Amino acid sequence: MFQSEPEADALPKKRKKKRRWKRVSISPVTLGLIFAVNALTLIILGWPLLRERFDLPIAPAPWEAAAHPETSSTPAPPSTTASPTQTPTPSRTPTASNTPTPSHTPTPSHTPTPSATLPAYTPDPAIWEQGLLVIALQEGLDSHLFVYQPLPQDTGASLPLLRLTTGSWQDTAPALSPDGQQIAFASNRSGVWDLYLLNLGSGEITRLTDTPEYDSAPSFSPDGLWLAYETYRDDNLEIVIAPIDGAQAPIQLTGHRAMDASPAWSPGGRQIAFVSTRGGHKHIWIADLDKSDEARFTELSQSFEFSADHPTWSADGRYLAWGAINEQGIHTIRIWDSENPKSPPRDAGSGDWPAFSPDGQLLFTTLRTPQRTFLTAYALNAPEIPLLPPLPMVGAVNGLAWGPAGTSGAVVNLQVPTPTPLYSAVIVDDPRIPFGRKQVVPLSDVEAPIPELHDAVDEAFQAFRARLAAATGWDLLASLENAYVPLTSALEPGRQQDWLYTGRAFEVNTVPVMAGWMAAVREDHGRETHWRVYLRTRFQDGSQGVPLHDLP
Repeated sequence: MFQSEPEADALPKKRKKKRRWKRVSISPVTLGLIFAVNALTLIILGWPLLRERFDLPIAPAPWEAAAHPETSSTPAPPSTTASPTQTPTPSRTPTASNTPTPSHTPTPSHTPTPSATLPAYTPDPAIWEQGLLVIALQEGLDSHLFVYQPLPQDTGASLPLLRLTTGSWQDTAPALSPDGQQIAFASNRSGVWDLYLLNLGSGEITRLTDTPEYDSAPSFSPDGLWLAYETYRDDNLEIVIAPIDGAQAPIQLTGHRAMDASPAWSPGGRQIAFVSTRGGHKHIWIADLDKSDEARFTELSQSFEFSADHPTWSADGRYLAWGAINEQGIHTIRIWDSENPKSPPRDAGSGDWPAFSPDGQLLFTTLRTPQRTFLTAYALNAPEIPLLPPLPMVGAVNGLAWGPAGTSGAVVNLQVPTPTPLYSAVIVDDPRIPFGRKQVVPLSDVEAPIPELHDAVDEAFQAFRARLAAATGWDLLASLENAYVPLTSALEPGRQQDWLYTGRAFEVNTVPVMAGWMAAVREDHGRETHWRVYLRTRFQDGSQGVPLHDLP
């Protein structure tokens, strides 16, 4: 845009003026807004392509009623059947053979059979080339197993989220057998924590252990005949080795006064990685089965790792990966090269629970935040570029395993009804309260200075209280330090802006801490520090709770 000037009368002839362009300046804020609008437009227009490339199809309503609306009944889950009769023998030290060998082959008392024919899902055959990703996902109050493959092939096919187990219990810590035909996992479906074996083709579930002790975190030997797992013995977590067929009693691998848990059997058969607190922190250790006593144990974690967990081997046995948290609260996947054992482990992207692909080229991992869990994947040779954008999971991940697909056909796909809500909010409108604001309502059978909460959350509190009391055997929330605090009351110095004033928070009584019935574990997420509270269960016979794996 330009502006012309008037002509002068004294000039004998017209003189043409040069055009002048007006300079327009744009502030950084305006420039940023323009960039943001353009970026948002690009994302919206390109979302169909991104969705086609990365979005996760959910197989015929795995969270809802049966996939076929004309069928009203829900298939029953496979029944829990007794394991083959075991003949205990004295414990011994593992031999130097490739894997421990049972002294004899027992005759099973009977062959377990599934109680019902389960529906199956037949995916694109190209999907099986990348193997199976087995996930234990938290669903409300329970945890169940799913099989999954979110990375599409060249054909664009990907495996939806398929349900493998269901029920009012916890199914966790899945481990895929070397042939990809079976999944070993831990469950409290019988009332105590034991190990089970799931056949992927038939859906048949066999109980492997039947003890009052806590058993979890199974890991297959390379030949698929043995399991290493964690168990609770003499008030401590230890690692044992046992044959799947129950030919002999478990062989105890560790016996340290510190915690030893989460074993991972190497594909070479002669090493077992595990988590231990014997050095003062949760670190990764290696047990060499060709050595004896304490000489067989070697620490792999470095001193700056504040906490380490979930070791897993690549299929060729060269690399060992685990999730680590440093002193700055950064969550990182660490990888150790067994062919260069003296070299320190290297970082391989952000994450907490890794799993190698069968070809060893990809690494799936969970990303845990204080409120949500995500799933992502990296290329092993380029971990700085995620192959899969962080995908939010429907709940916490209680186990992750990736292995070869032992089938190229159908897999069991259980369908269950929509879960019943844990509570229903009942709002009582009071016309005397202006502007549509809600009131605080009294809490029944609760002791507190003012036993009241906001009307929108009181049912949620009572549902949580009932579930917590059933799980622990005692009612922590029957007596509170504080519930609702009116604005006219003052809290301690430094607590001027507190959720207690809103009626949407409560403060637990700290007396159980002094009595040893409550423990707080620190969790660092970057610059944020969070505290996770654990309660001691009333009954210590294995029917309630799990052993504490973290250091208070």
